[in-house]
Amino acid sequence: VLARLSHELRTPLNGILGFGQLLQADAALSARAQEQVRYIVGAARQLTALVDQVLQLNRLSSGAAVLRPQPVLLPPIVQRAHALNAP
Repeated sequence: VLARLSHELRTPLNGILGFGQLLQADAALSARAQEQVRYIVGAARQLTALVDQVLQLNRLSSGAAVLRPQPVLLPPIVQRAHALNAP
């Protein structure tokens, strides 16, 4: 079920990322528009990462994967969250 859900989420996310990357290549965009496109692409990448994490959790719960704890730097995560919610 989660593999199918992953596919259903990835298909529109890939479209968002693709069109966002095309917009990033447009030199005619204003600085503000370029910043907004960066937010769109960044949010789509974060959603893709969340889908990957959900699949990883599913593998962990089924015993198909092994958890390896690692230290995480919190300030960059908080800064990204703030930047995405600022607009």
